[in-house]
Amino acid sequence: MKKIISTILFVCAICVSVSAQDVNQNSQSSCPDDKHPHLIDLGLPSGTKWACCNVGADTPEAFGEYYAWGETEEKSSYTPKSYKYCTGVDTDGDGWYDENVQYTEEEQDFGDIISGTHDVALVKWGESWQMPTLQQFRELLDNCSSEWTSVNDVEGRRFTGPNGASIFLPAAGNRNGASRILADSSGNYWSSTWGTSDASRANELTFDSGYTSVHTTYRYNGRSVRPVGK
Repeated sequence: MKKIISTILFVCAICVSVSAQDVNQNSQSSCPDDKHPHLIDLGLPSGTKWACCNVGADTPEAFGEYYAWGETEEKSSYTPKSYKYCTGVDTDGDGWYDENVQYTEEEQDFGDIISGTHDVALVKWGESWQMPTLQQFRELLDNCSSEWTSVNDVEGRRFTGPNGASIFLPAAGNRNGASRILADSSGNYWSSTWGTSDASRANELTFDSGYTSVHTTYRYNGRSVRPVGK
């Protein structure tokens, strides 16, 4: 009987050890290998952990994919007319609405698209991930130092947290119309938070070599997404 009990206790100890190891592997101070994405613990007050790379990217410096706010697929053109949650009249056929531009009630009711069917981080990467909120972007700026630098010849901004760990956000630019603009000179990253003062806008993190800021921009634009862990 004692032998059976000892065996059970030994097995339970192994289970606890493995479980603790799994938890420890869920967050890192830097990428432990090339199997991205990883959760990076920057030592932020809220405990928020950031992904090491963008949605659609396979390395921290890769640009990844671009999404309109609330959409979960890339497309060839980013205009109000191509935006799923906008209606209007294109009088001259150039692909842009000229009259009666209106953002649908469904989109206005989003408020915050975190952890729902409009959250591209969750849709693409699964239940352990979500788009960052405006509050999480502000925490990143308020508690991290940042510097304009390059990784493998890709320009961008490195954010270093209170514990010395860091993440690199490439200057992927953005998509407007059919063009990608400002790549290698600026970064634009969606938050999950709607710009409540204007139905056509949502909050983003933006930066270049001289500044970092959070503000609102038109939701039809294509922006990068850098997820956080739940």
